[in-house]
This record gives sequence, C-alpha cells and structure tokens, in this order.
Amino acid sequence: MKKNDSLIYRNVKVLAEELGISLALAYRHLADGSIPAIRLGNRYIVSKSAVERWLSESAGKFPTVMR
Repeated sequence: MKKNDSLIYRNVKVLAEELGISLALAYRHLADGSIPAIRLGNRYIVSKSAVERWLSESAGKFPTVMR
C-alpha cells in the first residue's frame, strides 16, 4: 500500500488539500457534521469513502459562482 492509499485521511490538513478548501473551512464542515467523520478526543477520523459518497450526494446542491 502506498502512502496515500490509506482508507482514512491522516489529518485534516490532507483532507483540506485534497478537497481544495482552507483548513478553517474543513474544520468548520467537520464540526457542523457536513463532512462525515468520527471525533475521538481532539482528532477527527475521516473515511475517504464516506467523503467520496458525501461529495457525490452533494453534487448540484451548491450554487455556482457567477463571474
């Protein structure tokens, strides 16, 4: 298994980078339950498959940015 082939995100920074969002926004989504995760103490356990499912279910629900 390669370094990035794990079934969970190692930390929120990696999650934010892969989603293309800021670290603060990632924490906000985790805290409000938008991004599915399990909280253990001060850590979030985030399944890559759960995030992929969340993204596919959320497709089309967000407004497009107008230029």
